[in-house]
Amino acid sequence: MRTLAGHTGWVTAVVALPDRRRVISGSADLTLRMWDLERGQSVRTLEGHTNSVTAVVLMPDGCRAISGSPDHTLRVWDLKSGQSVRTLAGHTDWVTAVAVTPDGRRAISGSADLTLRMWDLERGDRSEHPLAGQTDSITAVALMPDGRGIAMASDFHVLRIWDLESGQLLRVLTGHTDWLTAVAVTPDGRRVISASADHTLRVWDVATGQSVRTLAAHADLVSVVAVTSDGRCALWGSDSGALRVWDSESGETVQILLGHRDWVTALAVTPDGRRAISASADQTVQVWDLEAAQLVRTLEGHTDLVNAVAVTPDGHHAISASADHTLRVWDVESGNYITAFSGEGPMLHCTVAPDGRTIIARDKSGRGHFLRLEGLD
Repeated sequence: MRTLAGHTGWVTAVVALPDRRRVISGSADLTLRMWDLERGQSVRTLEGHTNSVTAVVLMPDGCRAISGSPDHTLRVWDLKSGQSVRTLAGHTDWVTAVAVTPDGRRAISGSADLTLRMWDLERGDRSEHPLAGQTDSITAVALMPDGRGIAMASDFHVLRIWDLESGQLLRVLTGHTDWLTAVAVTPDGRRVISASADHTLRVWDVATGQSVRTLAAHADLVSVVAVTSDGRCALWGSDSGALRVWDSESGETVQILLGHRDWVTALAVTPDGRRAISASADQTVQVWDLEAAQLVRTLEGHTDLVNAVAVTPDGHHAISASADHTLRVWDVESGNYITAFSGEGPMLHCTVAPDGRTIIARDKSGRGHFLRLEGLD
């Protein structure tokens, strides 16, 4: 494993390139950097923002990236030359999030000015219809599978669905009585699932805007939500330590998975939908057989709460990030601990690049870690 050092401010965002050999990071030092993972070196520094870089996204062609900043702008970067080829201005407060539609023609940005904007990347101009109407903070966002819509959850009990082509607000979904903690979209784009501090989950019909299912979590506060790849089941973890598997068509709770002794902090599902991996404040990671509704094994070794968990694309390995300053790599089938990386502070986030070998992690100080796994086959 390797730590890539070079930024002089905390790392805010990381994205992997399709070649599986490079990543791009954004930082509070006002720059983006491109890193060669094999050599462990910074090969290019992208300069232009006048404030921190808060968001980075890669274009589908893999040749360009888009960044957002508190300087109220987005910048489009040519990764070959390292030059900023376009500046997108229009927000009146800092840019907090950026996404790109699957066809690469449009970008969507979220801002502290309480709007979402859509940008035409071919012309370089913004939509004349900003996605305005927010009077409260955005707590979660999920893009529709076709890239034409977005579901946005807020701390004012409301879920909104926007048409990104027209900039129009299509639906305001009301029914929750407390702030929304998570949102997910089924793979077919027909349903949105929201979780709330009112101790319920709701399934919404995107076409009608109606709540078609409500599941009471009773005394539990739902902390994380995941959807299986076929969209048939939603899984959620709670502050009680319980996981529940919910049939999204019937609205029935089909499985209650008991094993954790403290709140569930993270949840992932293997690509084949057979296993769920959960992390908890009880310092453990647990592997579940979703077909048998059984705890397969408990992965122990962390000495503080586990903040995040990720699964490799082949479903064979899990990576956990913990407040004990470590990342651990596990074999999902055998439960064997493979290796660990120790940082200088609590590890908050981790993800796995599409190559299944590159781990991208961030610790509490904002420092980014790019780690390469070898010899796992």
